[in-house]
Amino acid sequence: MTFALLWSLAGSAFAQAVAPPPPLIEPGTTFRSEPPPKVGSCVGGDCGGSRARGLAVPRPRSSGRLAFSAAIFGAVSAALSLGGAIAIAVVDDPDSEIITRSVWFGYVAVSPPIVAFSAYRARRQRGVKGVPSARRLGWVAYSAVISQGVLQLALAARDYDISPGFTIAAGGFGALALLPHAFDALACARGARTAAPRAVIRPSLTGLHVQF
Repeated sequence: MTFALLWSLAGSAFAQAVAPPPPLIEPGTTFRSEPPPKVGSCVGGDCGGSRARGLAVPRPRSSGRLAFSAAIFGAVSAALSLGGAIAIAVVDDPDSEIITRSVWFGYVAVSPPIVAFSAYRARRQRGVKGVPSARRLGWVAYSAVISQGVLQLALAARDYDISPGFTIAAGGFGALALLPHAFDALACARGARTAAPRAVIRPSLTGLHVQF
């Protein structure tokens, strides 16, 4: 009897050793996964008000540097406008007068819009306003110097003797058209440096929407 008991115990142990392990997942078992979070929803952590505020990231300040460079360019161009007009009025050179007046007028006509556009780029940043009164004065003077420049070129083309005072006055209006825009560009550059630059990242149906 003892031998039979030992034989049955050994057979049971051998059967358990060679038997395959039970499956981790029973056949026919179904699983239900949670749906993915909706676009714009907060996953983990304290997200109170995160969708309304968005994620603030630093914004490049290249517009402020451009406005500062434009302010320097405007101040130098104002001096060139007045100095060039004085040189044209003092130097009596009828053969090249139409050429020198055309070069002077072309430079004065192009310079103020360049300075004004650079200041406008800086004003696109939130919190940058510049000096609106200076811009208005600059555009009024710009319209005056354009009118005087066209009249000077017409008179020079017809070989009329243009008075030195009229030429110098045109140079003064050119400087007056440039200096206010240069001052506005300098104010915009300072405002772009001190303003809090930010870009807001908001989730959308197609991905992330970045708004500056």
